[in-house]
Amino acid sequence: MKIRLMLVVTVLWGLTACANVPSSPIMPPATSPTPSPTPPALPRPTPLPGSDLTTLTLWVPDVLSGETAGEAHPLLLAQIEAFSRQHTNIQVQVLVKKAQGAGGLYDLLSTAFSAAPVVLPDLVILEHDDLRAAAKNGFVVALPPDELTDSIFPFTSDAVTFDERVYGLPFLSEVSQAVYTPRLDVAAPLSWTKVLTGGYALLFPTAPAADLADDFLLEIYQGSGGQVADAEGRPLLDRPHLEELYRFMAVMVEAGLLDSTRLATLPDARACWETFQTEAVQSNRPLLSAVPAGVYWSSVARVGAASWAPTRDGQPFALAEVWSLALVSTDSAHEDAALQLARWLNEGGQAADLSLAVAMLPPSQEALALWPLSTEGVAFLEQLLPATVLSPSPTVDQPVRQALQAGLNFLLTTEDATPEQAATYALTVLRK
Repeated sequence: MKIRLMLVVTVLWGLTACANVPSSPIMPPATSPTPSPTPPALPRPTPLPGSDLTTLTLWVPDVLSGETAGEAHPLLLAQIEAFSRQHTNIQVQVLVKKAQGAGGLYDLLSTAFSAAPVVLPDLVILEHDDLRAAAKNGFVVALPPDELTDSIFPFTSDAVTFDERVYGLPFLSEVSQAVYTPRLDVAAPLSWTKVLTGGYALLFPTAPAADLADDFLLEIYQGSGGQVADAEGRPLLDRPHLEELYRFMAVMVEAGLLDSTRLATLPDARACWETFQTEAVQSNRPLLSAVPAGVYWSSVARVGAASWAPTRDGQPFALAEVWSLALVSTDSAHEDAALQLARWLNEGGQAADLSLAVAMLPPSQEALALWPLSTEGVAFLEQLLPATVLSPSPTVDQPVRQALQAGLNFLLTTEDATPEQAATYALTVLRK
């Protein structure tokens, strides 16, 4: 989820007028997403003399920039504008920052906290691992526990709760799933057996960026019982499940259902989805592809039926990344105003519209209910989302993905390699 640095956009407002697992999921019909219309621009108000004006600074990841696909940034600004019409004496400055890494939101937050606190934001949108680090280091403020509603999904609650304290309001989530070409005479490819007996060819990245296993491969392993961390939180791959995974992949290659040369040209799940959309129409061969859930469900011309990465026994499982709104300011007036803005942006209607515009899932059942989903689509997500967990922590995630991918590469490129040898190779890489 690499996102390039976008524009810095500043918007100021002053005082305004008060104002269970199915045997075969059904392919949902395509529906056209209809986010709320953007209200017309309002003239910049002038604060009245003697007004008690509070100026908030909001840092957002560049996934919300106006230059990304869709209309996320204009919609975010429109939502803030609507907030300003109902909350007097609050003006909001929106600064778009690189999402992660060097020069990213957490990096800037941690640097400014000690070197230049005057430039710190009042409110920031952080990815869940960065939020945990910010909470641990005291960069963000704990919220009242009742800020989390019963409507939010368990994995989004996990994303903001550390040491029994709440440090943010879940805002957007990126969940991995799968999509397949449905056929009346072929069962849905939910399990390894169904994939093989149905003759489903796989579409997932076998040569991902930095040689780190894609979510699809990690989900097949974890969703089938594989562990990624030991009792002390150190990276772990357990041999029995690892051998089972590589044995499944070897059988897929032998059956002509995994073309490693072809899959090496697909860099990520979005590329798999683009390929799937073309081939699902042009070919009669059953396909099973990785796809980001938000991209699939927000698509206007949706093809295929929803599934999850196949697990050994067909149980649902998915990995997620969550972005949340977190308070930085400890000034009482700013903290109160920032919390009001966070609540406003996180309300069902706003969260539904913005998540739909950026092709990510909203954090709650309340907001998801406002998406244009079919009954079948809702039923599918009601199975998948409760079985969704956060991606492993960075200290576990990278070494596990690297070793898992190394074992797969060994299996696919080494002549007469066995699943047992591939597992041994993966474990050797993990221990380095």
